[in-house]
Amino acid sequence: MKKIKLHIIILPVLFIVLMSYDSYSGVNTIEQSGQSYSADFNKTDIFYDSFDDNRNYWAVGTFGNGVRKGKIINGYYEWKSLKTGENPLTWRTTAINENKDFEIEARIKYKEGEDDNSNCLIWGRNDDSKRFRFGFSGNGQFKIDKYDGQWTTISPWKESSFVNKRSYNKITIRKIANTYYFFLNESRVHTMPFEPFFDQNIGFQVNQNTTIQIDYLRVSYLNLQSQSNYYFYSSKDMTNIFYDDFSNNNKSWAIGTLGNNSRKGKITNGYYQWESLKTDQNPQTWKSVYINENKNFQIEAKIKYVKGEDNNTNCLIWGKDGSKRFRFGFSGNGQFKIDRYDGQWASFIPWTEDALVKNTSYNKFTIRKVKKTYYFFLNEKLVYLMPFKSFFGNNIGFQANENTTIRVDSLRVSYIEKEIGNYSSEKIIERKTKPVLPGRPKPRK
Repeated sequence: MKKIKLHIIILPVLFIVLMSYDSYSGVNTIEQSGQSYSADFNKTDIFYDSFDDNRNYWAVGTFGNGVRKGKIINGYYEWKSLKTGENPLTWRTTAINENKDFEIEARIKYKEGEDDNSNCLIWGRNDDSKRFRFGFSGNGQFKIDKYDGQWTTISPWKESSFVNKRSYNKITIRKIANTYYFFLNESRVHTMPFEPFFDQNIGFQVNQNTTIQIDYLRVSYLNLQSQSNYYFYSSKDMTNIFYDDFSNNNKSWAIGTLGNNSRKGKITNGYYQWESLKTDQNPQTWKSVYINENKNFQIEAKIKYVKGEDNNTNCLIWGKDGSKRFRFGFSGNGQFKIDRYDGQWASFIPWTEDALVKNTSYNKFTIRKVKKTYYFFLNEKLVYLMPFKSFFGNNIGFQANENTTIRVDSLRVSYIEKEIGNYSSEKIIERKTKPVLPGRPKPRK
């Protein structure tokens, strides 16, 4: 094997006075978002080192007039700073195609020494030492930053129970479409737009007078598994438990003018039309459909915005009991949203503008539950994924925005009968969308 030229550097220590910390409140946000470390990906490794030997020519021995030291022993790589003011780096050169989805992951352990600054996974480094860093301290904090001639903090020091102070920390940097996702011990701690590399060097940096151990370094391309494909299931894989194409009203939907002239329903020409007739009235209409939540199932409807206010939600609702419910909806001006109400509102996906949303024709909304995961498809494209959450009740139906008319072409509820195997199916999806500025649509529910 051709020997790779070794690159190491010593940098002045970055003294950080940790006087106080923001309490880490990301747990609830992560839970609500449903973005999960476990992923429906095939991974193709382009670099992997478990440090069973030194086939990748990492820095070993004592260097720099005795200021840094590396060794490979017992299946890990130990990297050590021997002097105050020295935060040495060590790295290897990879060849990541930044247009692809990829993941960089390492398990790093703080072994001994100063516990108040970064021990890092570094990536995108160039010969001028410009680089990105995702690191942790021995006293239980983490930070994400970059150096491009000056330091920029991406995520400031946060104290977190996710940090293992005396055992290995799994640090994961995942790029999907145009977004970076950062995981610490399989919990997502930060998200940001993707930023191109300075160059292709990936490795580690240790705090001054400190020793770290690395269990492995892995760089992989990511490819979607079949579960994320709308067409993975066909009609022969489904057993209908409820279906209405609105050729008649044998399911007894609300029709006529109701609620002191605040809402109106009718079935005509093979669709169900549901209309809000007043400001501040967002009427709902529903049927009771029992779904065994232990089974895999799918809820699907085709909904069209006809006329009226175009700046708030027209929805497929499910799991409804009283006012509590889940919603997957869209606005007439080309945005979609996923949320729930359980006494207070919680957004899974905030208002997002997307070319998938059809302003003048039917939109197909598909909610698919497989094992312990919800998959949300809009017009047969996956837009979101999150852990399954139990229903409040058995009611499924629709909600119209105030002063707005919608039409529903069909509603189908099915059990999925196809065998799906044992692989995990929780995954991150990021589409090329942009969040909507505050006030678009209006915040009314």
